[in-house]
Amino acid sequence: MYVGRTFVVGKNSEGNITAAYLLYSRSYKNRIIKKENNVFKVRLTKGDDEKKLLEYNCIKFSDTQLIVGNGVHVENVEKNLKNGENTFNSVCYGLIETGPINDEYDSARIVAVFDGENLVLGSLIKSKLHVKTVKPHISVFYYL
Repeated sequence: MYVGRTFVVGKNSEGNITAAYLLYSRSYKNRIIKKENNVFKVRLTKGDDEKKLLEYNCIKFSDTQLIVGNGVHVENVEKNLKNGENTFNSVCYGLIETGPINDEYDSARIVAVFDGENLVLGSLIKSKLHVKTVKPHISVFYYL
């Protein structure tokens, strides 16, 4: 099984929402994750402008929400939230607006949003959109 990118998100033992993002790539090994303010960004370590699409925000957080994802769809989800859409629909629309990843592995777009109360998890491949809402519990983590 090829992992590629994955993350876990849930509540730690103190009840705080916590996320961890794993970046792995067979083809693009020259990337790192950098924190800038309240955003963790996947960035190239070498200046290869033709591969700029491999750069994206993987974790965005504020006092009231957390968004974790493996691509540019994170921005679409955030835009929908800012426009007043509910969390579940923001995840659905954000994934659909961006569309599936067109690669030979049928890699999934994955995203999770914690809105202070619920955790909405979503994934999109060429043949399926899957979105569900869970109520996070202390010391329970969910992964995509």
